[in-house]
Amino acid sequence: MSKSSQKNTIFNYFVKSPTAAGSTTPSRNTNAASASSPTFASPSTKTTPSRAALTPSNKDTPKLKIKRGLSQTPIPQKEGYELGSLVWAKLDGFPWWPSVVCLHPVKKVEKEGGKIHVQFFDNPPTRSWIHMKFARPYTGSQNFNSLGVSKPKDSDWDNGCKEADNALPMSVEERLKLVVELLPSDEENSISEESTPKTTTKTSKKTEGPKPKRRRILVPGDSDEDEASEEEYKPMAVDSSESEVEESLIEEDQENPISEEEVEEESPVKRKRKLPVGYTKSALNTPSNLKSFVCDSPSTISNSTKKKLSDFSCRDADGAVCDSQSEGRQFSHLTYEFLKPANIRDGQRRRPDDPDYDPRSIYIPDSFKQSLTPAMRQWWEMKTNNFDVILFFKVGKFYELYHTDALIAVKELGIILMKGDHAHCGFPERGFAKYSSQLIEKGYKVARVEQTETPEMMTERCKRMSRPTKFDRVVEREVCQITSRGTRTYNAIEGDNWQVEHHFLMALWEKSGSEAAGGKVEFGVAFVDTSIGSFQLGQFGDDRYRSRLSTLLTRYNPVEIISAKRGVSNDTTQVWNAACPNALHEMVSSNAECWDPAKTLRSLAESDYFKVNGDLDWPEGIRPLLDDSSSLGLAAKEESELAIRALGALHWYLKECKLDQELLSRRSFQIYYPIDEESQENAIFGSHMVLDGMTLRNLDVLVNSSTGTTTGSLLERLNRCNTAFGQRMLRHWLCAPLCQQDAIDDRLDAVEYLLSNTAAIEEVGKILKSLPDLERLVNKIHSQGSSLKAKNHPDSRAIFFDAPIYSKKKITDFLLTLEGFRSAQKVEEYFREYTIISKLLRQSVKLASQGGEFPDMDEELEFFRLAFDHQQAAKEGTMVPRPGVDKQYDQALERIAEVQADAEKYLLDQKRHFGGKVSFVGTDKKRFQLEVSEAAASRANHKYELQGQRKGFKRYYTNESRVLIQQMLAAEEQRNSALKDISRRIFEQFDNHHLLWEKAIKCLAVLDVVLALTAFAADQKVCRPRIIPPGSNQRPFLRLIQGRHPAHSQQFANSEFIPNDVTIGSGVVEQSDSQVDADHSLTLVTGPNMGGKSTLMRQVGLCVILAQMGSFVPAEEFELTPVDRLFTRLGANDHILGGESTFFVELSETAAILKHATLHSLVLLDELGRGTATFDGTAIAYSVVDHLARRQCRTLFSTHYHSLVHDLTSHPQVRLGHMACMVENDEEVDDPSQENIIFLYQFVDGACPKSYGFHAARLAGLERSIISRGFQQAKRMESKMLSVQLFRDLFEKQTPKLPVDFQPNWNCLL
Repeated sequence: MSKSSQKNTIFNYFVKSPTAAGSTTPSRNTNAASASSPTFASPSTKTTPSRAALTPSNKDTPKLKIKRGLSQTPIPQKEGYELGSLVWAKLDGFPWWPSVVCLHPVKKVEKEGGKIHVQFFDNPPTRSWIHMKFARPYTGSQNFNSLGVSKPKDSDWDNGCKEADNALPMSVEERLKLVVELLPSDEENSISEESTPKTTTKTSKKTEGPKPKRRRILVPGDSDEDEASEEEYKPMAVDSSESEVEESLIEEDQENPISEEEVEEESPVKRKRKLPVGYTKSALNTPSNLKSFVCDSPSTISNSTKKKLSDFSCRDADGAVCDSQSEGRQFSHLTYEFLKPANIRDGQRRRPDDPDYDPRSIYIPDSFKQSLTPAMRQWWEMKTNNFDVILFFKVGKFYELYHTDALIAVKELGIILMKGDHAHCGFPERGFAKYSSQLIEKGYKVARVEQTETPEMMTERCKRMSRPTKFDRVVEREVCQITSRGTRTYNAIEGDNWQVEHHFLMALWEKSGSEAAGGKVEFGVAFVDTSIGSFQLGQFGDDRYRSRLSTLLTRYNPVEIISAKRGVSNDTTQVWNAACPNALHEMVSSNAECWDPAKTLRSLAESDYFKVNGDLDWPEGIRPLLDDSSSLGLAAKEESELAIRALGALHWYLKECKLDQELLSRRSFQIYYPIDEESQENAIFGSHMVLDGMTLRNLDVLVNSSTGTTTGSLLERLNRCNTAFGQRMLRHWLCAPLCQQDAIDDRLDAVEYLLSNTAAIEEVGKILKSLPDLERLVNKIHSQGSSLKAKNHPDSRAIFFDAPIYSKKKITDFLLTLEGFRSAQKVEEYFREYTIISKLLRQSVKLASQGGEFPDMDEELEFFRLAFDHQQAAKEGTMVPRPGVDKQYDQALERIAEVQADAEKYLLDQKRHFGGKVSFVGTDKKRFQLEVSEAAASRANHKYELQGQRKGFKRYYTNESRVLIQQMLAAEEQRNSALKDISRRIFEQFDNHHLLWEKAIKCLAVLDVVLALTAFAADQKVCRPRIIPPGSNQRPFLRLIQGRHPAHSQQFANSEFIPNDVTIGSGVVEQSDSQVDADHSLTLVTGPNMGGKSTLMRQVGLCVILAQMGSFVPAEEFELTPVDRLFTRLGANDHILGGESTFFVELSETAAILKHATLHSLVLLDELGRGTATFDGTAIAYSVVDHLARRQCRTLFSTHYHSLVHDLTSHPQVRLGHMACMVENDEEVDDPSQENIIFLYQFVDGACPKSYGFHAARLAGLERSIISRGFQQAKRMESKMLSVQLFRDLFEKQTPKLPVDFQPNWNCLL
């Protein structure tokens, strides 16, 4: 067994509560926290258990019986095995394991009470007490079959047997040398301490404090000594007077007796041992990868905890419940009438067939609620409005799941289902991050429900009520956060298992135009990455193909989309299913949940998100969308109404998820403009190239369309970034290449500078690689320091039992952030003496005084470095600010100093009064007692109140000293109150400089992307692209010399990838009055099937993207005029559900290209017209080619229509090119199977004579007879076509041109 597997068990979650000194029986006081634990009760079941039921009798205690599967051959058992003996030892749920009898580390004995102490041959070693009946003499691993059980299939078991076999011939002394000295567990230490007599003083008794109450769990078959759970309620001790609150104690049905196979064994003292592979008979099925949640050191398990764990059923390897209690179980929730499909209704009692049915709510009859226990009533009331959410319901130290939620957890997480008729499972608080993230990744929504009251607070609340009912006598609980894929914030409770990529939550609002308007639509969008907190919102018009929406969805790839019911057309739904097929879709009511602009703005204004000193101050990103003519400032501009509506839907959803305060209060809003709507800096084109969603998918820019992953994509090839925020910026650069020559050359200058400075690449790369994800950490610190959230968010009231752990985590993240920014300063220091030509690089690494934009953070970082003791804070989980850091804490310290000074002054007065030595004695509330010698005590008058005396001294209180006590206690309370909130206030101070931190992150991200582009250029043969600005004497052109595919060429060893030359357009304006006759803006590409035409076209497109994003290109030379839009139509797909054929999809994509393509665009069209008849397809392809050629946009058009090539041979704007191949026996044989084709993958001028489709058929495995018959038919068809062509050419030469109506129909000759 590996070391990690030792820690990776459910027992690591439980912390041993120390047994009270001198007590051998667990306390029977019922913890009031348990009163809030759900009790399952049917309407006919009494909900309040009687007191007699709380103490099971001894006759209910099951007797231990020998496990099945043991050898039936009786083996003589002695009083015990001698020290150093080798034995087979059996633990419940684990196979027989070789072990050696050894001394207990504390008791120093090897036998006790019919048990022996053994150390297992394991790695690392483990030990345990084993009952004699579960031990057998070890005579060698070859005799294992004598035990009567099957041999486990586990390498650790095999290794253990080998070690035991090696120890078999050893002497006892040599065997004992194999025993590893293990540290005693907490339980063993406590046993040792209890066995050692100690002298107890009064002082030590005072410091012990009240005994903590125990959480009591009634389970079938509990013995007297195992009744009370030893799980201690934290953080506040509960007074024993509250034990009368019993309505909600956890009870299990008594109908399930413990079977013989469920006998509980002694657990290992030091560690639990891993279940071997293939061994399915286990008491537990522990989920894997629990590293983040194990305790710092293994803890022993109390008997009551083990008893509770024994209530969990075992599971098969496939996850199905396998023991007798699960077979044929009828869970109670399946019998509830209101949950049956025929009766189910939403919260408004609407049936599922109602158009307004809300699947997120459920109607629960009041009569059913009255039959429930108080905590279960809480659960069902929360479930009423969260029917589609899995509730992680806090009960004491555990999150528990019930009914359908429990069954989902069992299925998806492998959590063990507890016994009883009620589906019920759970896990400790510390496991929330692991289990919630697993469910969220699988598409579920998870609600974290916390206790927001302690039992004392509940008792006080009930006392203030005139007639509290049993439903009032339960601790309050609230939903603190609902988390889905789109609402993850990765706070201290959720954990740090975040992904590098963005995960956007998007709200979408659609307004369809009339058919007369050409099917145009308008969209309003608002989206946010909740882990970063930056919002974008905008409104734009779109064509009937939703080109802009497709581009937006592909570029940002939202993981969750919010839209109104019946508010999105089928066409739009198809677009987002194609662009982001894995996104969740949240349908909300168009009236109640998708607010109109007025309600949205009013809700935002009335909240405190945007208030500064009590006055409303709209963020800069929202202000341009507001109507300035509105007197109240609560109206949106007409052209922005849809954007505000989308923001309203997003606001409502975040509010439901309890995330609105921490995210909206960041005031980070930007207006989203489609790239093709950006303001143009000149009359030719805008600042960025337009890459629509189809192009991004066809060229595999972000994702490999074949696999759905980044493997093989251009993004994966370029991603050499060292930081997470750098990787996100690289994606942004890829989706929006530049169009302006100066900006492109500036990036290229930066890459070229770093290529010539390899030392800088290495040193700066090391610095960046050490940085955490500062972008997300800054957002986390904002959330943790938000005064708005601390004021009224449910988390501010939640009772966390692992609060010290979460506090340490917050401080650790804060220190990590500070260290990250300190490391970032080293980047600026490194480049301080360098002269940098590139403006972009200079701005990223130079301070403002040197012409850069990198912020000077020295003062701020120094302040936080000295603000508190970092080492102590990380260790203890609390910050103690130094003077001058926190005003509230400083005032408290000043007040304490003042009281102390007053006390010293008063003490001097008393010394003068008594004429001798007087001192203050006492602690805490007994402080400031005046201790006076007996000789001087005669001067004490009636103002002095005697408190006590000791030999030779008397102690007094005066009115003045009592006032000092009250003043000191008040000042200390002020100090303690300040310390409770000090971490939040320091985080808030850090967040006040958020603009500084964000600016530094942006500079570092730019530098990281430039370094990634440099690394891409350094490991292959590349060239710097030459960008030629377009002008009156410069036509658009593209010339690529020896270009290679950027993403795939490196996969070929020994330079096997064949480079190609591609030239489109001449780039020179002819000095002629006639129309240009030799520009060749369109290249018609032909070639054999599988000859590399599509690869060539993708290669050209990707090289253009690389060049204009500022990267070097894998080629010998590359020059071009900027491309304003890149269009692709590659491959053949249909939309079956939308009723669209392959040909229709091809034409729709082509129509969008023809509509938006300009003179400066690059169009890549692959085999248009394949989805219809040959002549229809040829004719449409001819028309499209002619249109694109006349528009003179750069185009690569591949085709297998050779008649099309023949007709366009003499077109002035068309150049012919083909992928070369070598064919042997082409004309010599009639059998195409004898042809031997060698693909040269070389792009050359001219047309390919044919497509050699029969060669592809042969490679695909078609039968030879079918290929031969098809070949003969093809020859006859080609002969007919050639005859018609010759006849037509002869006729046109000999006959003057006839009117169109008299043109002959040449097809009739076929």
